[in-house]
Amino acid sequence: MFKFAIGLIFLCLLLDKTGFSFKQPSYGGGETQEFTKPKGKSIPVKPAVLIPGILGTQLLARLNKTKTPSRLCYKKADWYSIWLNLNEFIPSVVNCWVDNMRMIYHGKKNVTSNDGVEILAPNFGSTEYIEYLDGDHYNPGSQYFSPMVTYMVNELGYVKQENMFGAPYDWRFAIYQSDAFFANLTRLIEHASEKNNNQKVVLIAHSMGNLFTYYMLRHKSAEWKEKYIDSLVSISGPYLGALKSLKALVSGDSEGHSWILPGLKLRAAFRTMPSSVMILPRADMWPKDKHEALVVTNKNGTQQNYTLKDYKEILDRAGCENCFRMWEDNNSTMAQMEAPDVEVHCVYGTQLPTMEKLFYQEKDFPDGEPSTVLYGDGDRTVNVYSGAACMKWKGNQKQQVYQLEMPGNEHVGILANRTMHEYIKKVVQLT
Repeated sequence: MFKFAIGLIFLCLLLDKTGFSFKQPSYGGGETQEFTKPKGKSIPVKPAVLIPGILGTQLLARLNKTKTPSRLCYKKADWYSIWLNLNEFIPSVVNCWVDNMRMIYHGKKNVTSNDGVEILAPNFGSTEYIEYLDGDHYNPGSQYFSPMVTYMVNELGYVKQENMFGAPYDWRFAIYQSDAFFANLTRLIEHASEKNNNQKVVLIAHSMGNLFTYYMLRHKSAEWKEKYIDSLVSISGPYLGALKSLKALVSGDSEGHSWILPGLKLRAAFRTMPSSVMILPRADMWPKDKHEALVVTNKNGTQQNYTLKDYKEILDRAGCENCFRMWEDNNSTMAQMEAPDVEVHCVYGTQLPTMEKLFYQEKDFPDGEPSTVLYGDGDRTVNVYSGAACMKWKGNQKQQVYQLEMPGNEHVGILANRTMHEYIKKVVQLT
């Protein structure tokens, strides 16, 4: 049945392909990236840089280890796909993946991959590794920025690495460990502008990519932003955090693919990643009536209620080693959400059930699923008051802040929405 489904998906995508394709060396050289000739007449557009969110960049790994958790794990390997690669989640070898993805937290500015492991986000400047999460584009759940990129190329006449660029990064790191990424992103924006007759650049960020983009903008001079930035299209940004991230740290999350992705194994790796902790909800900005986040019913019938101010107690009880220390070090990256002083398009999904409060039985905490989940408004991942937080900037900066609420649009699915694409067209089109 699984093979039949994959085959059907492959056939549908194959039949849907339009335009003339050719190969050209990618930004990083060596490998190739497919380009598609526009179907219609090109329109004059501004250069654009796409910034993905957590999990949104394919990662490569190289191994030179002295020990492994199992004799089935490789100690040495040249560069290979580690995220997303479904072969890595075969039950007999999934612990190898966990050991290779885990991080070692030495301090706020000193976080490393596991000993003997190198992780790379490849081809900076290219959209190749952010269009799909899996190198096998036809695997379920692989599609990411691809629909938007295809629209921009086919319908708007964009040319990859000429006036459309991608900013892949190692999403395991939080903002404070990403100085090299910010330096690269700065150079990429400047390159995109200079390559296109010094036009200002549109930044299109999704999910956690908005936190990185916002942080960079807040640390740039007004002169630099005036010279290089046209606007920020902020899509599904978890500016105040997301309650779903708490569940991922406590009892794991399979991103809706539990039949493929083992939640507890993902949890073991994600608990070591500063980015996973950085997007926990911030008590100082979260709605006051939503602070109670987790309830554990003990065997004797009593209840332990935890609020957003009880992360130490929650994470310690869940056995999440180092998690609270990482939270203390990384929770202030958004400061007080001061305005970025660039034009902003605040886009977010609504009217879909999104986690607001978790209820566990003691016997199921932390390795089982919640017995009950209380849902509120959002895009199934980011709570509406977090995704819409960029509207706070309206009236607090001289640049315009525009709002696009998209009812019924999921966190990632929004990138494939035609209304979203038409909105992008209005933003990027030169007038």
